[in-house]
Amino acid sequence: MKSKVVTYGVLTLGALAFLFPFYYMVVGSLQTNPDTSIAGAFPHPSNLTLENYTAIDGRINLLKGLVNSGIFTGGVILGTIVFGVLAGYALAVLKWRGRSATFALVLLVQVIPFRRDTTDLAPSVRAERPAEALQRQRVTRSTTASTGWYRRFARAQR
Repeated sequence: MKSKVVTYGVLTLGALAFLFPFYYMVVGSLQTNPDTSIAGAFPHPSNLTLENYTAIDGRINLLKGLVNSGIFTGGVILGTIVFGVLAGYALAVLKWRGRSATFALVLLVQVIPFRRDTTDLAPSVRAERPAEALQRQRVTRSTTASTGWYRRFARAQR
């Protein structure tokens, strides 16, 4: 009995810890004078209002955004269901060479999360003097150029 109480107590604390950011977001949106401190999580009732929601409804067309989101979401769900059913049928019923390899590939794609990391694509930003950056560019360009025209151009720019 005691272990169940402890288990449910820990689960309840975990649930509250995960739900607190959502509560804080909703309470923050209802405040007339926003309080970003921890005291803002428990505001005075006189500081709560629905005017923020009516003001945003007047600034943007919420219904149009909701309809656009619904159309997009419906299309994604429909496409996922159609192609999922077709792939599931092909993998479960049809017997063809390479079926197990295809199934392993499908599982692999689902297991590995898709993450687009743009920091690797962007050049690193360094705090250096412009002259050093220009010199580094000259060295890089002159060593990678396959013909001599770029070297002559780079010398002429100095």
